[in-house]
Amino acid sequence: MSLRRKRREAYERALLYWLAGIVKPETKPIPKQQLIRKPAVVKPKKTVQANLELEAIPVKPFKLRPYQHEALNEFLKLKKGIIMHPTGTGKTITALEAIRIIGTPVIIFVPTIAILRTVWVKRLKEQGWMDVGEFYGAKKELREITVSTYQSAIRYINELRRLRPKLVIFDEIHHCHSSWGKVLELAELAPYALGLTATISRWDSKNAKILSVMPVIHSMTIAEARKNGWVSPIQVLSAKAQMNGAEAYEYDKLQEIIRKTAFALGTSDPTKWSKLAKLGYPEAKKGLWALSRRRMLLSDVEDKYRLLLEIVKKHYLNEKILVFSESIASIEKAAQILRAHRIKCGLYHSKMPKQDRLLALQRWGKDFNVLLSVAALEEGIDVPSCSVGILHASGRTPRKLVQRIGRIIRPAPGKIAKIYVIHVPYTVEDRVLAGVQRAVWRIR
Repeated sequence: MSLRRKRREAYERALLYWLAGIVKPETKPIPKQQLIRKPAVVKPKKTVQANLELEAIPVKPFKLRPYQHEALNEFLKLKKGIIMHPTGTGKTITALEAIRIIGTPVIIFVPTIAILRTVWVKRLKEQGWMDVGEFYGAKKELREITVSTYQSAIRYINELRRLRPKLVIFDEIHHCHSSWGKVLELAELAPYALGLTATISRWDSKNAKILSVMPVIHSMTIAEARKNGWVSPIQVLSAKAQMNGAEAYEYDKLQEIIRKTAFALGTSDPTKWSKLAKLGYPEAKKGLWALSRRRMLLSDVEDKYRLLLEIVKKHYLNEKILVFSESIASIEKAAQILRAHRIKCGLYHSKMPKQDRLLALQRWGKDFNVLLSVAALEEGIDVPSCSVGILHASGRTPRKLVQRIGRIIRPAPGKIAKIYVIHVPYTVEDRVLAGVQRAVWRIR
């Protein structure tokens, strides 16, 4: 580590401790020559006065929908719990009203810096809260409302604990089953703790710790939101692709490896395979390789690109289109095919520089109508409204499907959300189509 970096880190840590009230600023003795002078009149700092004035400005109540009222009232009664509503139905608005009612100090945890800036800090300041701090790698601001990434919160949990928040909000709380779960300590210490997610499974053992601290107190499915008119009307459209001989042969080989792995290990759960692979089980490693290879194969079936081109041609002149696939290679290939047919499109994936991703979102709907993405657009980011979603290839987990569908169904006047599922019949992709249909149509 360079000397300059060591000094910078030492300075940042000292500043952080001082802000948290751990270390008081040093006071130097007054020189003798200053003792004979009249004592200076100490004027209040302008910054402090400005902050007091800003805090005095009341934030107007938010207009909540009936289900948001129900969720908020349940939370205020129970004080700790999770609101599980589909993407695009206003979980953030419900949380902002909770902040207005409960008051500060507040800590908000988010998965990424992009969500921190574009969703929370932006909205908080737009609504009238000005004393908002950003807490992540490059900034360590402790304020009345502090928005922190989970990653930074783990490293500086003691500093954040000293803020003594009245309310702690966990955005995309389903991530807290991982190493990020350490931040749940603050949920236990704070008087109020609110989790937000589009889906969290009560039956998945990895969520047991989260749900023991904050149970699900209000939930709504996409089907319920559709029935009550809180999201756009939805059409689910099937587009069947055919594998060629070589693709079908490789798929059958991979299926046989996966079948043998499940038999040898006594389980078909990939999570357990992963644990066994770390312990050195060769069958588990081979099974995980086959699963990954099968996913890549299905995202690169040649006939899918033909269908994708046909669907895009139907809609791209008048509607915004969002395409999801399972690999960066497949969406880059799809982009090449679309551009070869003079259809302008943009890319959004994790390997792109952040500025390029942001620019792609800004240009979408202006310079081009087709945006192709992998997983980077699934969570948290406010995606501008679009009416056509194409699942070129997709995982089958309910969380992934709900997140992807949620990008398409935000309500707009006269809008009908069209979700195309491009799938190969008689393969595991049949479950993707069934999962989308179940999410959209099944009422509890």
